[in-house]
Amino acid sequence: MRDRGRTVRQLAFDVAHKADRTGRYLEDLTDETLDAPDGRALDARDRRLLRELVLGTCRRQVTLDHLIAHFSSRPIARIDLDLLTLLRGALYQMVYLDRVPEHAAVDEAVELAKRTGSQGQAGFVNGLLRAVVRSMTGDGPSQAVLPTGSRLVHFADPVVPDPADDLPGYLSVIGSMPRVVVERRLERFSANTVQQMSDAANTVPTVFVHPNGLRTDAEGLRSALAAEGRELLDAVEGRFYRLEPTDRIAELSAFSDGLFWVM
Repeated sequence: MRDRGRTVRQLAFDVAHKADRTGRYLEDLTDETLDAPDGRALDARDRRLLRELVLGTCRRQVTLDHLIAHFSSRPIARIDLDLLTLLRGALYQMVYLDRVPEHAAVDEAVELAKRTGSQGQAGFVNGLLRAVVRSMTGDGPSQAVLPTGSRLVHFADPVVPDPADDLPGYLSVIGSMPRVVVERRLERFSANTVQQMSDAANTVPTVFVHPNGLRTDAEGLRSALAAEGRELLDAVEGRFYRLEPTDRIAELSAFSDGLFWVM
C-alpha cells in the first residue's frame, strides 16, 4: 500500500528543490507536479496537502528560518540548501498544521535526509527537529508564544523576540516578514497595523464565483458542483459565492459548461 504522507512530502520537497535550483515560480512547479503521473495519482486531499506544504512553507519562511537558526548547532549559512529546504518543510508541518503529528513530520524528514544526503545529515535533522518537539511539548513554563493563524504554539525556549526589547524582530518573526520590511512599515504605521498587514499577507486567498445567469442560478450551480465534490459557501450580497475546494477548477464540468465565472 502506498504511504500517503511519505509520497506527498517527497513531492513537496522535490518542488521546493526545483524552485531553489532553477528560480522558477512555485505555483508553476506545483501545477506541473500535480499534472505529472505521480501528482495525478494523488487523491483530492493529498493534492490540497501538497499545495499547502509547498506554498505555506514559502509564506512562513522567515519564521521557519528563525526557528532553525535558534535550534541549530551550526550557523544557518552553513546548512546545505537541500537540508534547509527539508527542515523548513518539516517545521511548517509541526508548527502550522494542526493535524500532522510531530513524530510523523520528524520521521519523514529523517528518511528524506537519508535519501538525499548522508547518515550524518539525517542525524543533524533528527536532533534539530526533536529539540523543537521537546520545546513545543515540554511541561515547563512557556518562554515564547507563536501565533499561527489557527492556534497559539507555546515554546519552552525564548524563540520569539520580546516586543518590549525588539519590536521589529518580534513582528518579523510572528508575521514571517523580513525585518527590513517591518522596520520601514513601522516608520509609517502602528505596530498593530503592521501586524495586520502581515496577517493579511499570510492568509490564503479564497476563490469566489458568480453563477452565469444565462445558464443556471445559484441553486442549480450548487447542485452541479456538489455532484463534483464542491461546495458553494458564504453568499456575498446575494451574488458571489465562495468555492471549496479550489484545486483544478478548470477541470470541472460546471466550469467547462460555462455555469459560473471565477471572480
